[in-house]
Amino acid sequence: MALRIYCPACSSEVRTDSNLCPSCGHALDDAATQILDTPPRSAASPTSSYDSIDNARFVPGTVLADRYRIVGLLGKGGMGEVYRADDLKLSQPVALKFLPARLLSDGAALARFHREVRVGAPG
Repeated sequence: MALRIYCPACSSEVRTDSNLCPSCGHALDDAATQILDTPPRSAASPTSSYDSIDNARFVPGTVLADRYRIVGLLGKGGMGEVYRADDLKLSQPVALKFLPARLLSDGAALARFHREVRVGAPG
């Protein structure tokens, strides 16, 4: 059985001669890639807490504000979508949350969102 290589960021299968994951754009190095005979659990059978990327607002590889590259959808619910992204300026992973359009004019929802940002902000 041939061994396959998977991206450590999104678990997509990658070619052995690739430097970047074709699905999420993650830079690959020998130490980080996973060499397995079956896909990692997240690629083979995602858990029910993760929504399909097909229903997401952004696809992996999308760059927002010339700074954040979307890696994948982490979760989706009534208060919006949360994505794993790479901060290209600081070279570190981040989580990005987006409110649904229907809540942008809801003052109470915006207040909760701003409070959530303040509580979660470092410093």
